[in-house]
Amino acid sequence: MTINKISIVALVALLLILGGFVATSGSTKQAPPMRIEGIVDLSKDYYFTLQQLHKEVTKEAPEVLFVDLRHPDKFEINHFKDAINIPLDRILEKEALAQINGADKPVVLVAENEREAVQAWITLNYRGVKEASVLAGGYAFARKNIVRTYKPKYNRYFEEKAKYDIEKIATVFRNAMFGMAIILIAGYFLAKFTENPNIENYALSISVILGIPYLLIKSNSESCKK
Repeated sequence: MTINKISIVALVALLLILGGFVATSGSTKQAPPMRIEGIVDLSKDYYFTLQQLHKEVTKEAPEVLFVDLRHPDKFEINHFKDAINIPLDRILEKEALAQINGADKPVVLVAENEREAVQAWITLNYRGVKEASVLAGGYAFARKNIVRTYKPKYNRYFEEKAKYDIEKIATVFRNAMFGMAIILIAGYFLAKFTENPNIENYALSISVILGIPYLLIKSNSESCKK
């Protein structure tokens, strides 16, 4: 029984420490232009907001050109009105570039998720295409919350997203994980020293009671906002 408890405490502490390292390394990783991982924030000027989308999809003829980057099968099932389909893996083909450069209205890049649209934007930007924007949230999110059932609260999607500093939140997560691990380790050694195994349970309870509220409160505080 004692060996099992030692193993569990050690495993939990190790997972908490590894979690802190992963959170920190993930927040500072720099992704190359052709391979986008995690969250990439463009300037607000390069986003096509959900509020703008709502205005466009309610018009008889959209005043922007939606370039749908999804697979043709998904495009056939549903897409924005007057959109053209250029799969992401064909974005640099001659015909695709000609369609984008030859557009007579603003171009909006639409992908299943925002990350893929950002990848296309960066790729096109390196090829000299500057007049394009990215649909905030991605197609799936926009169709569910703006097109199919209009939910005004999502008009501020980009504004709300931009408020939080991802690196600061990752640091808070790391600190919480390290703090909880230290409490668990201290509880383990104190239990051994006093020969009172209940201390391990107290340490686990204390780490959760202090760590989780700290993580939730601190990550939503003003210090983690831009």
